[in-house]
Amino acid sequence: MKEKNLVDWHRYLRERRIPMGERHFDLKSADGTKLRATAWEVDSPSACVLWVHGFAEYRTRYDEFARYLNGLKYSFVALDLRGHGDSEGKRGFIRSFDEYLADLSALVDWSKGMAPAPLVLGAHSMGGLVLARYLERGEFSRPVEAAVFSGPFMGVGMPVPAWKQKLGAFMSKIIPGLSIPSGLDPALISTDKELVQAYASDPKIFKIATARWFTEILKAQDKAIAEAGRIRLPVLLCQGLGDQVVSVAAGRRFYDGLGSEDRTYQGFEGLYHEILNEVRPAREQVYATFGNWLKKRFPG
Repeated sequence: MKEKNLVDWHRYLRERRIPMGERHFDLKSADGTKLRATAWEVDSPSACVLWVHGFAEYRTRYDEFARYLNGLKYSFVALDLRGHGDSEGKRGFIRSFDEYLADLSALVDWSKGMAPAPLVLGAHSMGGLVLARYLERGEFSRPVEAAVFSGPFMGVGMPVPAWKQKLGAFMSKIIPGLSIPSGLDPALISTDKELVQAYASDPKIFKIATARWFTEILKAQDKAIAEAGRIRLPVLLCQGLGDQVVSVAAGRRFYDGLGSEDRTYQGFEGLYHEILNEVRPAREQVYATFGNWLKKRFPG
């Protein structure tokens, strides 16, 4: 039977796959912002993967990937960052990039109550930028054993004109919450046309950003690349080489600057931004890249 798009994703999985442990819960960030999260857990996990989504999307879009990793004996937990999905906060707005880091810190703190297992942090797109800055800060409440990245947002796919950067910086100071169109073309997220249609019609995915978000992201990108050498744990970084949403070259610069001795880079020819949501069989190849990398380091 033809696969459903993401709008019907949960029903599709539950009708055709063996149910696994899944629970939704709330946690609070440092400033009291309530965040929604979901855990897909297995008994006696070989590792636990905590996941951070990309800009404008949300945690349960990774349901299929979570279940794939469950099949390899990994628990998977994802949260909605503030201003995303089911979490509190104005859509697409932050006062400081540090707020996103606090959100991830809250999830790491929460994970200390899970079944004992090595901790792996993973992320897609803007979540990858959050993860990079979190690792570079090095302020962990528990040991982090490895990190995996999908299309990290280290730069925009198309250069931002200098005048737009200056205007954004000006508006960020006087009207930080000003909403502006994000300009993201859904057709660029994946070569899977059904998925693109589902993305474009998904009411949880918003199409705006804010002036302060824009300037905070640019500053974080510069710092992430400049301080990549501070990251010394094992890293896997995967990108679609056809990605026009984020800069593939900037992602590679970040990777090349890592201080990790154990690091792996994989570029996928012809794939777009959301490599975990690409057409089949490419999707399975991407999944296997993540799965095989983890199994070599956390065999259980």
